[in-house]
Amino acid sequence: MKIYSMILMSAFIAGCASSEPTYLPNGAKGHSIDCSAGGRDWGGCYKMAGDTCGSKGYEIIAGGPEALSYRSDSMLIECK
Repeated sequence: MKIYSMILMSAFIAGCASSEPTYLPNGAKGHSIDCSAGGRDWGGCYKMAGDTCGSKGYEIIAGGPEALSYRSDSMLIECK
């Protein structure tokens, strides 16, 4: 039962945000982070961005919780 609970919790956490590779307007590689699943948990989105880029860090190109012009449930990031 304990293992089942851990698997279920892992699936729930993984569903909070997803990342897809994309290209930025300047031609550089970037990542689109979709934060619409799991109740729009921005903490999960920031974690996904950090996991995607690792220790190099990242820059938010568009989106995020303060976004006015990009989808309000997504972030477009570029790894440093």
